[in-house]
Amino acid sequence: MRWPRDEQEARRKIMNECTRQSLAQSAQYIFPRGDAQVSGPSIHLMQTIARNWGNCDFGWEEIGYDEANNSVMIRAWAEDRQTRVFRSLKKSIKMQKMLKGGNVKMLLDERDRMEHVASYAMRYVRSCIQSIIPIDLIEEAMFKCDETLRGKEGTAIAIRIEKMADAFMSIAVTTKMIETRLRHKMETCNETELLELGRIYNTLRDDMGKTEDYFPPEGSEHTAARAPVALKKKAEAPPAAPAAPAPKPAAPVAKPAPATYSPPDSLAADDPLI
Repeated sequence: MRWPRDEQEARRKIMNECTRQSLAQSAQYIFPRGDAQVSGPSIHLMQTIARNWGNCDFGWEEIGYDEANNSVMIRAWAEDRQTRVFRSLKKSIKMQKMLKGGNVKMLLDERDRMEHVASYAMRYVRSCIQSIIPIDLIEEAMFKCDETLRGKEGTAIAIRIEKMADAFMSIAVTTKMIETRLRHKMETCNETELLELGRIYNTLRDDMGKTEDYFPPEGSEHTAARAPVALKKKAEAPPAAPAAPAPKPAAPVAKPAPATYSPPDSLAADDPLI
């Protein structure tokens, strides 16, 4: 309270940090949730924001071990010491890792266990920091990072695409897999697609998602869904037989009264569409 933050100066410092290429490239992630894709700030960006926002404390610690379930209990926290806003999470992390094909690898090596716990713990730290930082400041920082990547100090987009392809190769994602997702050649990527690929790369690199969630193999159900199935079925449908002419009435029939339109009932107040 004796040294309160200068919010304008703190915001200026955060925006200045977001002009750095190294931070901008790792600032966001993206992962599928149902039929949609969710994007958010990475732990690298949230730590940078908290450090420059000032008067903030965050971290995590191990608080127990469950031998029966082979899991570690951790506590993550973040606190704005000026406003006294505090957020804490307790989570149990199993000492196992999901591999491709649904296989499970039990972590026995001490270094593997430490890295596994730290990776998950920092995700919970990020969630805690997000709850104590103003949301508009986070959104402004994410926008500034996108702006930095678009500028790239005049770097040609072709060079950026080449570097992106090399980065994906390091995590076993081929150019062909990327082109299957894009539905066009990778060299024709635009700025928006390149930014999205960067977020996907961050997610896979940090082991926050599975490759098949973003780059399904050819012939899979997800890939087939991209094809215009409805148009194909319509073209293959046999032509309908001509309708038989209606018989003439024996006597003139009176015309029915015009139908009256009845508007539907209004939505209830608790309808989820409201």
